[in-house]
Amino acid sequence: MLIFEPGLAESALEQLTQRISKALTRVEGGRIVREDRWGLRELAYPIRNKEKGYYLLLTHEMETIDLANVRKELRLFEGILRFMTIRLDEKKWKAKQQAGSLRRSPSAPAPSGERSQPQPA
Repeated sequence: MLIFEPGLAESALEQLTQRISKALTRVEGGRIVREDRWGLRELAYPIRNKEKGYYLLLTHEMETIDLANVRKELRLFEGILRFMTIRLDEKKWKAKQQAGSLRRSPSAPAPSGERSQPQPA
């Protein structure tokens, strides 16, 4: 999870996101699994006298050994108010990936040969 300064232009946010993605994927075995842009939101408490921040959730995989180096690098990026990295349990992560790949959103078309059932309200 990263929180960027609210005054950054869209192009600056995009460049910063690309630089961060490169930092995360530069390490051996590092890859971005998912990127969720939550947009501009109010902070729970002021950070550096800012009341709002632009939230970005990056789900990535990497070796634990490289995490300390990536954290050091993230501290050097200007425009980041706060960031947090967490380690997910590998078994739970695999189960979540499998469950997510098997689910289909209600608005998605049914695969050929399968009839769509009405969803209860």
